[in-house]
Amino acid sequence: DIEIKKENAPDIALACVAVEGIQRVFQLSSTSSGAIPKNDFCRLFAKTGLLRPLIILVVYCQSFQGETECAKAGIQATKLIQQVADILLVFSHGDVMVKQHVADNFVLQGILQILKLHVKSRQPISRSEGKCNELAPSFKTLLKCIKNLTMEPSTLEALESAGAIPSLVPFFSLCSSNSNSHSELPQGSNRRLTQDFTVAGCVDQIKTQQAKEIQNLVMLAMFYLCRLNRSRQEQAAKAGVIPYLKDAIVTLSAVKTFALQILCDFAHTSKITRQELWRNNIQDFYLDLLVSGEVFWQEKALVSLEAWLANSDAKFERAMLRPQALKQIVSLFQTAQSANFEHCVKVLHSMMQRSPQLTESIGRSGLFVSELVDRLSFPKAEVRINLLKLLKTIGENHKDPEYLILQHNLYAVVTALAREAQESHRVLVSEIAHQLLEEWAARINCEKNMLN
Repeated sequence: DIEIKKENAPDIALACVAVEGIQRVFQLSSTSSGAIPKNDFCRLFAKTGLLRPLIILVVYCQSFQGETECAKAGIQATKLIQQVADILLVFSHGDVMVKQHVADNFVLQGILQILKLHVKSRQPISRSEGKCNELAPSFKTLLKCIKNLTMEPSTLEALESAGAIPSLVPFFSLCSSNSNSHSELPQGSNRRLTQDFTVAGCVDQIKTQQAKEIQNLVMLAMFYLCRLNRSRQEQAAKAGVIPYLKDAIVTLSAVKTFALQILCDFAHTSKITRQELWRNNIQDFYLDLLVSGEVFWQEKALVSLEAWLANSDAKFERAMLRPQALKQIVSLFQTAQSANFEHCVKVLHSMMQRSPQLTESIGRSGLFVSELVDRLSFPKAEVRINLLKLLKTIGENHKDPEYLILQHNLYAVVTALAREAQESHRVLVSEIAHQLLEEWAARINCEKNMLN
């Protein structure tokens, strides 16, 4: 943390004049016609090294000594902090060069330090106490600064180095009435948090709207930080963001889409991240998404399950073999349409190739195989090919292939499909269908010979 020694403490009265002067410059730039744009002033101020003194000033004003000095000078420390926060917000709206100056490690450390002080002093308290102070306006302003910086790709590494992700995650606790209970809930429990995003015990003091705004800012910042970067995704998971992502989705928050994207990306990240997903029962959450009716997220969830299965241990595979999980997979296969169905077939085939146990379990589902047979008439040749491959994989892992073929009249169905494909010059479909028929015949004859 940044510590301001007495001999390096800023002159509060002089600093106050300087801050007001900077604000006047920005105000004139906004109101005067033909005035120099704010961004040009930001560049000039940044090049002269203004940002560091501003951070020193705001950190000092947060300290007991700084508050005392402000009081002696007849200046409100909170007002001065807000003025500096407003100036930093202007800088955070600047161009790439300006944002890179704001992303200086010292500046970021100062902003994050101030934000962390807010969180520590406003942690949820017991309901019996019933009161807590309202969050200072500067808290939200500084969060906006961080969010604006995360939208610039060239500042993301600096934010990561400054520890932005583990610093931001605790801010979600200001948006959840059950924030104290996340770590106490049993593994696998379906936590459904209230839609009223308020600090526990502070319902009268912190308005729902303010808490939602905080959640929106932090979630957007987290989204930009985690996007396309596995290292930062793992940091976020280890910092405990997963329960808060889940809460935002379950409570239909305005940032639900961003939370879903982050959560689905986590399955592709690393072993450590998937362990955190498991600890928070996200495998069941993905399975629930399969039957949610939201096509985009059904596809995302299925791909996440496939990625997890590709890098899983036995316990995840066992979870996928539970009757409820199989029912949800079969339900998706039955209800998927057009492009969604094409995607579903490809991913399911990949999953079955990775897990013979999953293939054998799904192959026992009469509903699944019946649906597969019905879908063999799908107009696109590519989909028919993938369906035949799926049927081939099921047959290879079925304990009684002869029973499977007889139960669903597969020999006649595939023979008709091969004939139709040959007549319509769909060469690949015809070849795969004939190969499948030959393999079935060979395997059944082999098993009969073994019995004899």
